[in-house]
Amino acid sequence: MIIWLILASAIAVDVLQQKFDMGLAFIGFLVGFLVGLFLSRMYRLDWNLETTKVVSQLDLIGRIILAAYVLFMVGRNWILGYWVPASDLMGFVLCFTAGTMIGRVGATRRGIRLVLYAVGVIKSEEPGSSRT
Repeated sequence: MIIWLILASAIAVDVLQQKFDMGLAFIGFLVGFLVGLFLSRMYRLDWNLETTKVVSQLDLIGRIILAAYVLFMVGRNWILGYWVPASDLMGFVLCFTAGTMIGRVGATRRGIRLVLYAVGVIKSEEPGSSRT
């Protein structure tokens, strides 16, 4: 979260100084957020009764998603360069990365809450609610 806050602050400074378009920043963040939610599917969270800990597993679909993500991250400037002007590319990539990070954090948080609900640590009626 600290890295995300630094990244978001750098983006905010660029937008406020009008070095980067707010609309493009929003689109980059939104697309990144959606990709982050999808990428959180890589790891399946389960409860291990023997160790009484939350464990994550990388299944076949998760491995495919991970491989595609790594390929995208290696070529993201080349791929995104088709749609975003070169002068705005770095800002867009930063917004996309920030969105991806926060999307993954939110989805992972939800997965952990579902595991805690399943084992009875959280007693709320809805596993997705914020009440404990």
